[in-house]
Amino acid sequence: MLYNLAQVSRLAGKQQAALDFYEEFLDSKPKGEAAGFARTYVRILERSLARTKWRDDDDDDDDDDAVLGDSDSKSPTSRDPGKGMRYGGIGLASAGLISLAVGVKFGLDAQSTSSCLSNYPENCGDRVFPSASGRSVALGLTGSF
Repeated sequence: MLYNLAQVSRLAGKQQAALDFYEEFLDSKPKGEAAGFARTYVRILERSLARTKWRDDDDDDDDDDAVLGDSDSKSPTSRDPGKGMRYGGIGLASAGLISLAVGVKFGLDAQSTSSCLSNYPENCGDRVFPSASGRSVALGLTGSF
C-alpha cells in the first residue's frame, strides 16, 4: 500500500510526499518485492529534490532583483511542467476519435454492401462494383467464405 501511494505521489509530481512514502515502505519491508525499485526511486527523488532546492535558492536571488525591477525573468508560478504532456494527450485523443469515426463509417459501408449482396446482388449495380470484372472477383471472394 505504501509503495502504491509513493508511485501515485511520484507520478502526480509530489516528489517530497513520494520520497516519504518510499522511505516508509522501505522501513516496513526492506526486503519486499519492490524494495529494489523503491531504493532506486528514493535515490532519484533525493537528487531531484536537491536540484530543485538548489534552483529555488538561485531563484530567490532573481526574486530580489524582480522586486527592485532589475530582472525580466518569468515568475516561478508561470512554469507548467505538464503542458507538453497535456497537449500531447489532447492530440492523441483527437486522433483516436477521428480513427474511430473513420472505422464506423467503413463498418457501416461494409454492412450496407453486405446487405445488398446478400439480398439482391443484381440490384446493387455500380454502387458496389464499378466494373463487371470487379463484380466477378468480389462475388468469387464472398462465395469462398
